[in-house]
Amino acid sequence: ALNKVIAPSSLVAHLENGMTLTNNSQYGLLVADSIALSSTLGTTGPVYSVSTASISTLTQGLTLSGVISGGSTGSTAVVLTKAGAGTMVLSNATNTFGGTGSIIDVTAGILQVSANAALGNSTNVVRLSANSATQGLRLAAGEER
Repeated sequence: ALNKVIAPSSLVAHLENGMTLTNNSQYGLLVADSIALSSTLGTTGPVYSVSTASISTLTQGLTLSGVISGGSTGSTAVVLTKAGAGTMVLSNATNTFGGTGSIIDVTAGILQVSANAALGNSTNVVRLSANSATQGLRLAAGEER
């Protein structure tokens, strides 16, 4: 079977530090738990790496649908890093993570949101570090930030 979503009843343990997900056969992981991002991980913040890319009409590799809060703050602080060729979706429009110009760093793959508020604090900055025209930020039925 292809294009399926795995949605465990709870998977919050240690997600505040990021995760590496190998999503094969067009499977995706849906995490509905709220996550308080760590602010003690140094210059990258928590790194969420999703390995396999998929087109926008298929199941995405990782979807975080709970409220995301916490993380580093400040204009030079990276609050979270999206790595790997796959897609990570932030689907909760009440996220509050970061602040005071914290950086959401997309180093590879796609970060997808459908509302500006899914990007956390309104002063957060999205930095597209991926060196590819097919990687970066996807606004799915969203609005410009």
